[in-house]
Amino acid sequence: MASEWVIILTITGGIGIALMFVGILITALTAIGNRHYFYGACCLLCFPVAIAYCLQHKKQSAYPAKMLLPGTVLTAITGVLGWWLYHYYGFIT
Repeated sequence: MASEWVIILTITGGIGIALMFVGILITALTAIGNRHYFYGACCLLCFPVAIAYCLQHKKQSAYPAKMLLPGTVLTAITGVLGWWLYHYYGFIT
């Protein structure tokens, strides 16, 4: 049973991280394309800035937000679930 959880968490975590990574890259390019150079550079250096940009400029960053926000939520849910399983059931192997 534990190995199934590891597989599920690995897949969902990988999908979430991939969505976040692509969302951050597209957000940075969108910010640079809209002449928000500081936001564009900061998006590449610090991940929460990309979320702040997507929330502040909703019309301009509608497409990157479709990948960044669900990726962040999926990664957070996977992290919380993985922590919960580790905390209550010990090391999963």
